[in-house]
Order: sequence, then C-alpha cells, then structure tokens
Amino acid sequence: MTIERAYCQDKEHIAAFRAYGLPDKLIYVDGRGAEDLERCLDSFRGRQGKLLVAPDLTVFGDSKKAITETMARLERAKIGVVDVINPQDETLAEMLARAHRRIDGKRFPDRRKAQRRGRLGALAKAQLAAMNRAGIDATWLIRQIVNDPDVTWPTAVRILDGKISESTLRRHYLVTA
Repeated sequence: MTIERAYCQDKEHIAAFRAYGLPDKLIYVDGRGAEDLERCLDSFRGRQGKLLVAPDLTVFGDSKKAITETMARLERAKIGVVDVINPQDETLAEMLARAHRRIDGKRFPDRRKAQRRGRLGALAKAQLAAMNRAGIDATWLIRQIVNDPDVTWPTAVRILDGKISESTLRRHYLVTA
C-alpha cells in the first residue's frame, strides 16, 4: 500500500484531487489552518509514497531554484510526484519544463512591453555614461587631446586616467575631416 497525499495552494484545485479519488483529509491546502508543504511532507513519516500536486510544480515556489531543491528533497525521500491537472506530463523532466516555462513567462508576458522597457533602460544608461564623461573634463579639452596628432591613443587613455576607453574616444570625440 502506497501513501498518497495531495498538496495545492488554492481551494479551486480540491475538486481535481477528489476526482482522482483522494478523500478530503489527505488533501493539504497551503494556508488552510496550519497546513503547508512541511506538514504535508511530515505526514509521510519517513515512508515512501506519492505526492499529488495541482496545478503544477510551481506550488513548491516561485523560483526555479526553490522548485529544484524541493524536487531533490522529495527524490531523496523516495516520494514520487504526480501532477493531476497535467497528466500528460509523465516524467519529472516534463513536469520541471512546464514549471520553468510558467516561471519564465511571468516576467515579460508581452514582448513589446519588454522591448520598450529595455530601450528605456538603455537610454538611461547612455545618458548616465554621457554625464560621467562630461564630469571628467570639458568636451573641448577631450577633443583637443584626441585630435592632437602628437598624442597616441594609449597616451590619450592614460591622460584621462583610463576612465574613458579608446573606443569611446574614437566614437565620440574624434573629428574626421
């Protein structure tokens, strides 16, 4: 006889466990009374068994690290995991892939929004770099150093104490006729 317990975070998934054939006293809902994942796992009392989860492995945490650590702990305790909402995921790798996709999709569900936020960040970073360059010395002085034929590129970088790279000097301050 294998021990079966169910664990979920929302009451809406209790019906799926009931349909699976599990009585209410073996269903642990996070936050209901003193129920949490630790209480559910303690109920196995060191014996191997099966843990039913719903909707997927994200019930173990919001990060890939938390899910992986919990799954490793369950594997060491010889507790198998079954996803009752997604029975097509038969292997551990399929269940982990589904959870990882769900976690990755939370950050930027809209690609256009992600691009817009990335562009704003890049513009802010460029403005900050320009302000830092302006704080070193006046632009005309840097142009004079860069465009002087007697000053080599390594010397120009050394004069500016290495705070502006050679490529930045070429890109922003070199005047070509």
